[in-house]
Amino acid sequence: MLSTNRPACAPRRRDRHHRRPSLPLRHQRDARPVSGTALGLAPFDAADYLRDDAAMAEILSAALEDGDPDVFLQAVRTAARARGMSQLARDTGLGRESLYKALTPGAKPRYDTLLKLVQALGVRLHAAAA
Repeated sequence: MLSTNRPACAPRRRDRHHRRPSLPLRHQRDARPVSGTALGLAPFDAADYLRDDAAMAEILSAALEDGDPDVFLQAVRTAARARGMSQLARDTGLGRESLYKALTPGAKPRYDTLLKLVQALGVRLHAAAA
């Protein structure tokens, strides 16, 4: 047993400039957050679950109830990715690049563009009394 000049219960005195040693490099690697792809998991994409027109109508209706135009735009973008942007471009008569530009976050697409998109998705918008 080693002998020290301090009692066993006394905390170790540290210099003002003494820092706690960092973890060894191999432990630092392990301490980083692990992404889903590192675990072999695919990132979640809601477009994978929109397989029919009823599901697309449901997500668009929920987005309209939110009242935020960006939420509705995101829902239209998700539904468009589920349908396929190239197919949607053919159905609407718009260019694929124009669709991507109209559906970017923060974009302010024209009413006629949104109407063409919604119709090509097989969904009809209607107003109801509150």
